[in-house]
Amino acid sequence: MMNMGESVYVVPASIAADVERMFAAAETLDGGRIPRRVVPLGRGEEIDLGKRRRVRAFETFHRVPSQGYTVWERRDRLRPEFRNLEGARLGEQRRAGQEIDESHDVPVLCFLGDTRVEVLERNPELQHAETLLLEATFLDDRVSVEDAREMGHIHFDELIARPELLAARDIVLHHFSARYTAADVSQICQQRIPTLSKLASASSGRTREPTGLGVPP
Repeated sequence: MMNMGESVYVVPASIAADVERMFAAAETLDGGRIPRRVVPLGRGEEIDLGKRRRVRAFETFHRVPSQGYTVWERRDRLRPEFRNLEGARLGEQRRAGQEIDESHDVPVLCFLGDTRVEVLERNPELQHAETLLLEATFLDDRVSVEDAREMGHIHFDELIARPELLAARDIVLHHFSARYTAADVSQICQQRIPTLSKLASASSGRTREPTGLGVPP
């Protein structure tokens, strides 16, 4: 980190000062400067990314202060009254100066770090995300649901029990406990993800399963 250019760290506003002190301690111990810019971001606050995209923070539920982040993208679509018109007719409307488009915001990517499952209940954009990165720390009975909740994490059993919360188009599970080897994760997920995918599809009323529900390679 010492020899790299400046990095940007977006952190919960409540811990920004602590993060700065952490960096300062590392600099003292190592005897060098860590180029950085720590950006405090409170829940509901946004950072502009350019190209009609922005990041907004939302509340997550862990043992210590934490939050998730959604990348929103502003897109244009036809206004409802024009959606059944053919292309030639739409062209006529545009040439006549008619405003036929409207802007809307799409949750392109939602990222969750450490959190309990309540985050899916209390943040509606997670149901509409194009891609949701969702923690699933515990995958089987090596740790109970109760203990998982006590530690501030999601258990796979909770996702099986609440498939209606998994309406995002693509879902990537991550943050698996060190109790599981890579082989364990692969085997358990191969066994359990098809069931979860089918339940989520049935619960949401989709005629097909989600485009993707899986784990990083």
